[in-house]
Amino acid sequence: MIEIDKELCTDCGWCVTDCPGNCIIKRDGEVFFKYPDFCIECGHCAAGCPVEAVSVLNYSHDEIWNLAPEDYVVDPEKLQNLFRFRRSVRIYRKQEVEPEKLEAVLQAGRYSPTGGNRQGLRYIVLRGQLEEIKIKVITFLNEMAGSWDENNILYGYKEKLMDNYRKFLSKGVDRLFYKAPLVIIIAGTEGLPGEIIDGALAASRMELLASAMGLGVCFIGFFKFAADMDPSLTEKIGLQKKEQVILAMTLGYPGVKYFRTVNRKALNVTYL
Repeated sequence: MIEIDKELCTDCGWCVTDCPGNCIIKRDGEVFFKYPDFCIECGHCAAGCPVEAVSVLNYSHDEIWNLAPEDYVVDPEKLQNLFRFRRSVRIYRKQEVEPEKLEAVLQAGRYSPTGGNRQGLRYIVLRGQLEEIKIKVITFLNEMAGSWDENNILYGYKEKLMDNYRKFLSKGVDRLFYKAPLVIIIAGTEGLPGEIIDGALAASRMELLASAMGLGVCFIGFFKFAADMDPSLTEKIGLQKKEQVILAMTLGYPGVKYFRTVNRKALNVTYL
């Protein structure tokens, strides 16, 4: 998994110090990749080697870039402003998302951190079958809501979901995907709690990059609810065995403009 070019290696030991799995050791003044079973292929050793003597073998080297800080350091104040100014977008223009922008958003998810560097997430883009799947989900949610009584934890959404269905049928009102041109589904391993966190991290970074490119995103919680309850939906979207839907997010150009940030509750923090 890891290769150390001994002609380039100066045996400085930097990779030994930074290896999270303690897979690389230094013995008799020489550096060795000793414990492959503990390696998670994180790439710290290759990224930090001062003389480029370390390589991760299972990945393409075409994506290895040497970047100066000015190429990746982001102004903290502007980044904080992006956090504050972003909105969940529920009105979209009738404009397709360029393939290169969609690819960039997906790559933002791909480069997000994952527990143990599992990299187990998969992305499903709804485009050609978006309308068909939309109808299926809205119909399913209406049927489910119709069976809820006051003891159901989601009872407060009953009338809203049934009204969404009625208005979709009568007027074409879309309160599920809001007529967005694209929906991205993030899927991961079923029953693996850490993968839910991985998916949330990926989605957050995807949303921020989308916002930076002038696109809008809204996270659709009821899509996951429907996917968890309706096997025919997971079959329709091509969910694989032992996979789960982690979340779904709309993507498109906002059809509304905001001029200022909004208030939030006071910071709730405890220092121990």
